[in-house]
Amino acid sequence: MEDTPLKMTQVLVLHRHGERVPVRHQTRILGVERLWRQCSIAPFVHALHTVLDTDKDNDAHATVAPLFPPVIGEIRVIHGDPGDADSKFIAGLKGTNSANEGVCNPGQLTDLGKATMHSFGASLRREYSDNLNFLPQILDPDFIANNLYVRSTGYVRTIESVQYLLAGLFPLHTRPLGKKGDILIHISARENMYIDMGCKRLRQILEPFRAAAKANTAEETARIMKKLESLFPDMGKKETAPVVSSTPGAPAEPLSLAEKRAKQFNFREIDLFYDTFKCMSASSIPFPPGVTPSDMDSLSHIFMESFIGGIADAATPSKSDLKTAQTVRKLLMGRFVGDLLHTMDENIKNPKNGVKLGIFSGHDTTIGPLLVSLGLFEGETRAWPKFASNIAFEVFQDTKRNSNALNAGDEGRYVRVKYNGVAMGLEACKSKGSHYMGDPTLCTYKAFSAAMRTLIPKNYEQECAPI
Repeated sequence: MEDTPLKMTQVLVLHRHGERVPVRHQTRILGVERLWRQCSIAPFVHALHTVLDTDKDNDAHATVAPLFPPVIGEIRVIHGDPGDADSKFIAGLKGTNSANEGVCNPGQLTDLGKATMHSFGASLRREYSDNLNFLPQILDPDFIANNLYVRSTGYVRTIESVQYLLAGLFPLHTRPLGKKGDILIHISARENMYIDMGCKRLRQILEPFRAAAKANTAEETARIMKKLESLFPDMGKKETAPVVSSTPGAPAEPLSLAEKRAKQFNFREIDLFYDTFKCMSASSIPFPPGVTPSDMDSLSHIFMESFIGGIADAATPSKSDLKTAQTVRKLLMGRFVGDLLHTMDENIKNPKNGVKLGIFSGHDTTIGPLLVSLGLFEGETRAWPKFASNIAFEVFQDTKRNSNALNAGDEGRYVRVKYNGVAMGLEACKSKGSHYMGDPTLCTYKAFSAAMRTLIPKNYEQECAPI
């Protein structure tokens, strides 16, 4: 923003976790043991999995402790010359062994995932500290206590992801020593960072749209599943326990794959293959013999359309109707949008002690639905969010104006939304007077906040009641 009088006052970053292994043990039947031996770092995470994830990946509604406070000081990443931080970090990862020789637990962040999140954190440092001079080069205790907020869903892969992100964003040599350098990671027992499929009204609205999406991919599904079942005839024979999707927020179907084979469309079976091959591809592990990149493209298309494509259609006025679309957007991620907007409002009213940097660690089912609620899941962005995908909300103030009051400061403040580093244009910001001079991606805070408030449920429980 060097050529404008705009000064950054806040950035809120929402990200998906890094690369992981599949969430279900049964994928070992595919003969890809190599996929499960990618977790050689930080032995303590295995204990965390026992406490946090064992039940959660078998129970879509499991709760967690209200606050889990791991600190980034637990990640020993950099020693010596800070100028060579990234290479030393990667070398450190490769040289560390776990208590069980690198075997991963289901859904665990891999070593590559840790490196990816560290690199993402380093890129945030380059952007917001080095280039924009917004974040401090040296992290002081006051900034940690007053201006930094970190939140994660209660999955170890998201907790670890944000830890490594923070290690890249604030390397060891930039942090206070001892307890003063600890950063709390907040976890809520009633998290709203992904879809609540317990919302009956939302499920009621989505049912016909998701059914249509599944019907549209039925022929493609039958073709690919026929091929995969011939390649892997043992899939489903040993799985009788309740299972859930690899996507938090997806409705559970507690049936064995074998029992559901007669159905024309089986989301869980597609999920199992898709999740396995996606994790293999992300880790540069070749697909099993007989599986082609074209097969993976088909699985990706089927999975995306069956889970979030129907949701996106229901939230699009031209494909449903204005009232239905608005209801879907509100019930989908409206509560989380309310959290984001509240954080922005508070920083405007109290810039000294407000959150200047907020980091939210979530899932693909956080990023995708939020894009839908924002009206951005279309065109090139109508695709399943990749590992480490992120949405940034950047808030700026016109330095020619000087007011901290919300009602007086609206015209002097602007918000820009970025998806994976690309500035996005919100529909509410396109009209004249709703954005900064000639740049529709820089929305006036007045227009942005007004649009966001339409997404926030006034009484979520009542609005979730079926009609």
